Amino acid sequence: MSRGVPGIREVIVNVTDLASVILDPFKYGRFSTYPLVDRWAPLCLEAMEQKEIQDLRKEQFDIVILSIVHSECLLAIVHEMKIPYIWATVSGFMANMHSELAGSPHFQSFSPNLLSGAVADSKGLPFYHRFVGALADLYTMHVFHIGVK
Repeated sequence: MSRGVPGIREVIVNVTDLASVILDPFKYGRFSTYPLVDRWAPLCLEAMEQKEIQDLRKEQFDIVILSIVHSECLLAIVHEMKIPYIWATVSGFMANMHSELAGSPHFQSFSPNLLSGAVADSKGLPFYHRFVGALADLYTMHVFHIGVK
């Protein structure tokens, strides 16, 4: 799928409806990604088995831009093809987790974790929001490390 832009190829990987995996906050009284963590490996395998994904291995690209959300397994193909990649996201929800995967630092002082309820402005974040953000980052990293073991 190219949307008519020359030199750009868009591939959409759709293996599941996230709403069917994440707990419904209205039904359970809370939002939880734990069920999603349990499904990461099977979802990754489903994505990698798709013909369109396997066909990418036969093509040549200058660069790959990946959505950062649950695309870690696709990095295997990028690595195999030996091409640079960019992780892009419109959300900072799990920024610390994805920063660690990419080998980049995550700075709570100006890049708030959305679980903390903080929004950065031109003055930065007050101590309370940095502290709560650090706790939220610890929580998301805990969930991440449980999920990958």
